[in-house]
Amino acid sequence: MDTIVFVDHDSKWLANYKRMLTPFEEELDCVYFHHSEEAMEYMSSHPTAVLVSELDMPVMSGRELFEMMDLLSPATVKIGMTQVRNVADTLNILNQIKIHKLILKPFFLAEDLIVPIRAALEHYKEEAQGKSTLDKAEKKLQELNQEAEKLQEKLA
Repeated sequence: MDTIVFVDHDSKWLANYKRMLTPFEEELDCVYFHHSEEAMEYMSSHPTAVLVSELDMPVMSGRELFEMMDLLSPATVKIGMTQVRNVADTLNILNQIKIHKLILKPFFLAEDLIVPIRAALEHYKEEAQGKSTLDKAEKKLQELNQEAEKLQEKLA
């Protein structure tokens, strides 16, 4: 099962995420962190399909966390969450980072969380399948090139 990591410095929001996702425990493997640094440590040794993070956090912001994840695990799909206080600042952040979805707070329905997560998981799986297909094609091409070289040697 693919892992989804949640990061939010607000304990109340983390409790809400857990409560909203409880009915989906069979489908989703979720891990929750209060601090970006703890999440980074976890993700450095555990493959992570989706990273869901608050953008506005102390010490290491969600934006910085996403930038670090681009280096550590470019395949991880990123979902940002924020309570828009300043539209210009939020748009500036969105223009600087690559995220799959943005969830605006406050939200009260589990669907507001589960729908973007399912879409991100689907995107993650499609990208992994595409990479697998590309790897197989490259391997086949190498085999054909080797066969072509052997045939050229025989002709010479």
